[in-house]
Amino acid sequence: MAHAIGTDSRIGSKFLSASVGFGGSCFQKDILNLCYVCETLGLKEVADYWHSVVTMNDYQKQRWVARRAACACVHPGAFQRSGG
Repeated sequence: MAHAIGTDSRIGSKFLSASVGFGGSCFQKDILNLCYVCETLGLKEVADYWHSVVTMNDYQKQRWVARRAACACVHPGAFQRSGG
């Protein structure tokens, strides 16, 4: 499926590589706009759900950074250039 979507020139394969968190620079903004629309329409539970998705995504990004920082402290040489 990802290969088929990646062949679409409007999307491209570069946008399908997994990374920390979801989406590109606009995806979180789009979800927050969806939350606003849901709240405006009186769909509080739906808005709360999408807010929780954003919260979980932020948590995953913070967790990834914290784990990399801990790894760098435990193995400081692992992030240094080898050679001379």
